[in-house]
Amino acid sequence: MSQLDRRGFLQGLVASLALAPFAGMAMTERSPSIAGLAPEQQDPASTKSDSPAVIIARAHIEAWSNHDFASARKSLAGDIHFTATSMQPAMTPTDLVGIDNYMTGLVRFAQAVVPGSARVIASIGDERDALVMVTVKVKAFLGLGTPKTLPMARLYLLDGQGKIKGEQVIFYVDRS
Repeated sequence: MSQLDRRGFLQGLVASLALAPFAGMAMTERSPSIAGLAPEQQDPASTKSDSPAVIIARAHIEAWSNHDFASARKSLAGDIHFTATSMQPAMTPTDLVGIDNYMTGLVRFAQAVVPGSARVIASIGDERDALVMVTVKVKAFLGLGTPKTLPMARLYLLDGQGKIKGEQVIFYVDRS
């Protein structure tokens, strides 16, 4: 196998492994979180798309994507820790701690989001953790030129009071 073939094979393998948890999921806004799993693998009580963490995460996304920053702020723990990353050089990694720092960054980002454009692709979670794959439409932003759809995966951790204590975001930016 040539070096190029080997690299393509490995990239495909890594991509398929990274997406394995979402295999078989219907990519619709209201998709069940465990679609495609064999019945013996399903544990509806442990992870599902309407779990407490998913409900809180989706409400938070709905709030900031519609520029309702007061509601978005109410869902946060005082010591929230936020990180964001992308492989695009224009989007430098972000690491913020505390509500005020978080809200400053969120408002700066969300101002470029077209209100009402958030679409949940898939979600899964339990009482404390949630993973939400979502897209938003952004106006010309970060040198992207024309408005684009920005896909992202958002991972949430709740504290004991149902507040968002941690959020990690990975952005995919289509440069075409």
